[in-house]
Order: sequence, then structure tokens, then C-alpha cells
Amino acid sequence: NNSKSIFIYMNDFTGQLSLNFPFFDIEKSIIGGILADEMGLGKTIMTLSLIGYAFINPQHNEHIQLINQRSKSFSGKKIDEDREENAQNLIVVPTTLLHQWKDEIHRVFGERLTVYIYKYENRRNYIDLSQYNVVLTTYGIVRQDKFAQNYSRNLYRYNWSRVILDEANVIQTIGNQTTMAILDIKGCARWCLTGTPIENNLSDLYSLFSFLNYEPWCQKKLFDDIIINPLYKFNEIQVLSKVNKLIKPIMLRRTKFFF
Repeated sequence: NNSKSIFIYMNDFTGQLSLNFPFFDIEKSIIGGILADEMGLGKTIMTLSLIGYAFINPQHNEHIQLINQRSKSFSGKKIDEDREENAQNLIVVPTTLLHQWKDEIHRVFGERLTVYIYKYENRRNYIDLSQYNVVLTTYGIVRQDKFAQNYSRNLYRYNWSRVILDEANVIQTIGNQTTMAILDIKGCARWCLTGTPIENNLSDLYSLFSFLNYEPWCQKKLFDDIIINPLYKFNEIQVLSKVNKLIKPIMLRRTKFFF
């Protein structure tokens, strides 16, 4: 019998069938993800562990930058060729947590890592942020750096090795200035820290996917067609099943019952 088996592949999200094996494009894969542990379970210390690991293993940063260089676009947007300088870690936090992060970094690393707080009074002049291991700033400063006139826009001069958003639910409103400013920052690895990745509805996930450049789900029309619109037409359980499959590869969430 010379007959050969025929394999048919189905896309779980669209229902499309194909005879071709699904192609994985590393140039469209994300580096990073969502850390969604409940409050008090150590999102900050886990993030600092990652930064510390990269600090003592420089090849880790080189690896993610190499993958980033192979990628010709982020969500269809060409990498800004004017941003030729590379910088290390940018951490964006709510204003109330700024000094808490600085104190925690100092507690963990002492003087081994250089930390710079980028705030209101330093934005008028050019600052070489690439010389610091960690740059801490707030969502408000990022917004002002992007949209205010007569400022140096220091944060946008660099391709960052790692961009970390604490309380990332701040950017869940697509279209406001804070979200637009955050999405315009260039970074190789991107991390969202939030205990509430979904606060109001499933649309909250879209802004996080956009920040992570999670292809193809950072495309608004496809996200709406596959996730949002079916909520009003089909069984919610079917839609939530798709959402679970979407977030499983990129999100870690542990509750207090996990321990």
C-alpha cells in the first residue's frame, strides 16, 4: 500500500484548516510576558532576579538584542533608525512606588547596580541614560517626555534591552496619552507586572498585548473579531477557552493558594 497519511491542521482560534504545518516565525515571537501574581507574592523580587541574572550573564542581553535585530518590525512599524543607542533596563512605575523600587534595588544589589531616577527636573537637558544599569521613571514622566514641547525626550533616544511596567493595568485604556507614550518606547524584552491583567472586560488584555507586540493579537481588528465580538454572539465559555489558550504561553499567575 503506497498511500500516504494526510494531516490536516486546524487553527483553534479561527477554525481555518490547512494541509501545511503551522509555521513559527521567531521574528514575530515576543520576548517577555505578563507576571500576574497576586499582590504580595514577589513580582518585584522576581523582576530583580531577572535583571540580576542578566547583569552577571551579559550574553543573556546579547541574546535578546540579537533576536530583536533580526526582527524588522514591531506590529508593522519599522524600528526607529534614529534610536541607534542601546540602553539597559527601563522600569516604569506609578509615582507612589518610585522610591520603593529604588530602595528594593539597593537592598538586593547594594552598590553593584547603578540606578538613576528620571524625573521632572531632569527632562530639560540631554542625559546619557545608557550608562546606568537601571533607569526608574513614572508613567506621568513618560507621557510628558513624549508629548510636552521643549523637552529632550531622553527616554525615546534608546532601544532598551528591557522595558518593565509595574502596575501595567495603567495602560489598559487604548488611545489615551499615557498608553500611546508607553507603546512608543522601543525595547527588546517587555514585561508587564500586574495583579489585575483584566479589570473591567477582556478588552483590557489588548493594550498589554500591544505593548508586548504579541503577534497577531496586537492587531486590533483580529483581536476584536476573534475575542471581543464573539462574546455577544456565542457561548462565553467558548470565548474564555480561547482566551486561556492565548494567555497561557505568555502569562504566569500564582495565587496565595498556589503556595
